Amino acid sequence: MLAHEVAACGAPRIDAAVAFYGVSPASGGVQHAPLLSLIGDLDPLCSDPQVQVLSAALTARGDGSRVEMLRGAGRGFFDPGRRSRTPRTPPAAPSSEDSGYFDLRLRRYHDAQASEVAWDATIAFLKNHLRP
Repeated sequence: MLAHEVAACGAPRIDAAVAFYGVSPASGGVQHAPLLSLIGDLDPLCSDPQVQVLSAALTARGDGSRVEMLRGAGRGFFDPGRRSRTPRTPPAAPSSEDSGYFDLRLRRYHDAQASEVAWDATIAFLKNHLRP
């Protein structure tokens, strides 16, 4: 969600932002930089109404901002440390062995196909919006 906030902040050196996962309250507001928001359609933290509002707001900007839905992908689809769709029970408290995820009791898994689509979309979006 940091990318949503960065795109909304209006900093003059931000030419584009890409968000992996999540919908931020700043997403539908005034955006100062083009934003690509990559969301898995199985992400339990992104409801259909939230995604629809975000998608309409970004598309209406006319600057190439958009939501790209990744079919069959859940939260954490880009994380290769999540190699299966088997639910993981996160530790009760963070430890040095923890992968960095906080405890939301979410199913997280890597999705190689969604990762490839997301990466290609990210590179194309940034090539289109960043200055040389």
